[in-house]
Amino acid sequence: MNEKQAAEIDALLEQHDTRTGKRGDDARHEENFAIEFGRLRDEVIKPAMEEVVVKLKAGGHDATIQETHLTEAKTDKDQPGAIRLEILPAGAKRARYKKDDVPGVTFAAEPGMRVGVHSRSGQPDEISSSGPMRRFRLSEVTSEMVI
Repeated sequence: MNEKQAAEIDALLEQHDTRTGKRGDDARHEENFAIEFGRLRDEVIKPAMEEVVVKLKAGGHDATIQETHLTEAKTDKDQPGAIRLEILPAGAKRARYKKDDVPGVTFAAEPGMRVGVHSRSGQPDEISSSGPMRRFRLSEVTSEMVI
């Protein structure tokens, strides 16, 4: 390939990146997002959830925190997945709920470098007790959102 051909290819790639919003460093941005989501999960979301767990348990309810990490085997790189606060009101039996129907709130790393927040409430036999998925930038997620 001569210099003219290489320059033409570079120009085409630049046009494509401009038109699609893609950049050569997208992978680096996604990796930085994964690192920052992990920091947000560990330093902001989880401590707030732990406060809620203590308060709920003191009131006789059951609450647990579950974390999911996407492994290299699934994604070709280690990255954070989600953190979920599950809440069982006093007297409720976990066996009555399907795995994904337990009331709670989930904060998840989402495509597009956003944090998805999804909540579920109610009894296991309710049809529409799930809230809509909302998406936020990392900077928008605070401990007040969790509590």
